Amino acid sequence: MLRSPLTQIWWQSLAPRLVRCPLTSTFHLIVTFVGAGSGTTCVAVPAVQGRFRCSLNASVNAPISPNIVGRILGSFLPTGVPTISVRLQPEVAFTPMNISVAVDAGNSGVRRESVQIDARPPGPDVGITLAGPELTSSLWFAEGTGNNNNEYSIEVDNVGTVTSAPVTVTLELPAGITYRSFTTSGLTNANRFTCSAVDQTVTCTRPNGINVTSLLNPAPSLTVRVDVGSVAQVSATASVANPNDVDPTGPAKTATASTRVALAGAPTFDVALTNGVFAASNRPVLDGGFTYTVNNGRLDGISGCGLSRDFTPAVLVVPIVGPTLVPAQYSDNRLCVNVTRVLNTNQFVGTASAEFVAPPVFIPLPDSIPDAVPVPPAIQPRPVSVSAATISAPTLNGDGSVSGSASGVSPELVLHGGATFSLNWTLRPDGVTCVDVKLRALKGYPLIN
Repeated sequence: MLRSPLTQIWWQSLAPRLVRCPLTSTFHLIVTFVGAGSGTTCVAVPAVQGRFRCSLNASVNAPISPNIVGRILGSFLPTGVPTISVRLQPEVAFTPMNISVAVDAGNSGVRRESVQIDARPPGPDVGITLAGPELTSSLWFAEGTGNNNNEYSIEVDNVGTVTSAPVTVTLELPAGITYRSFTTSGLTNANRFTCSAVDQTVTCTRPNGINVTSLLNPAPSLTVRVDVGSVAQVSATASVANPNDVDPTGPAKTATASTRVALAGAPTFDVALTNGVFAASNRPVLDGGFTYTVNNGRLDGISGCGLSRDFTPAVLVVPIVGPTLVPAQYSDNRLCVNVTRVLNTNQFVGTASAEFVAPPVFIPLPDSIPDAVPVPPAIQPRPVSVSAATISAPTLNGDGSVSGSASGVSPELVLHGGATFSLNWTLRPDGVTCVDVKLRALKGYPLIN
């Protein structure tokens, strides 16, 4: 859907890799890039004026699958039909304009499309962006009260031509989420939001209108902090209302954000290389689970798999074509444990394995290579599976949880500086009071307590 002064470009592709948006006009009019819409990140291409490189943000609702992956600038994204949203601002009303878009896919050539838009009359045109914790290193809400990562961030921009009237932001919280507090940008009261809540509806108002968004006039923001109950997944919707808006029903007036919840006492696990190059620590299991074999309070077996989420900030890689910003990537970490007790012993046998997305690998160049020679591409993030060779006996902790560890060697990890890895997990089976097998002599025969 396209509209202007706020123009939104939606582009769909099964395997997007690179989107270039050269902003051109049939009548050589000025089109200003305002920013990316929800779920999209854009950076300017310095070598080409008016060109931006836009990429998709992954979502915790569509996590990366190690076996089926899409690629965008080398990072892993969920498959399906993702959408890239770009917000533009024509400066002249009632004039047809052409916007062209090019998409590079990893398994095909460049595909180009163009569309003609009609600028609307001058006036204020506000939009809203809503984000949950999926844009930070915490990709989930944590069950409980007072957790710092349990918050929604909201920005309100204006891609019109004049300052808007005072705006009202409404955030509809899902069941199981309760309003706690808010923070807001702005140095004076007139430029600050004020929020209050009735039941699941949070209403925030700003006495001043929203100025036209620009680099020197960034979109004002606010953060709504929440407490989270025992729910597995939540989705919130935010909307903005401006009384004198030129496009009051446009798609930019609403936004949604979804995230999963790490329940209190959920299983956790670590996976790390022994040389410290890669580590995912204390990851709560958000999906899946484990089955326990318990006999008279004694743990005799564990089986099952669980998924968590991991986050890697954006990094700068150096492929043959020059420096490229790899967007922040979102991945699943998967732990599987399948161990059973050896009869009449305190030994456990079986397997423990983990799957995770390893970070990029940078190959150092010899000093003898001239600067004019193109450098080899960095090895991009990719899914890695490891299976443990050594399983330790689980340990019963004082809080009733069971901890275990495993280690092994994987040739897949050689490029990361080592092949040895370690796994640790903490699980909470019900009814377990004893892990160790205690042997005592009774009439000359060893019996199990």
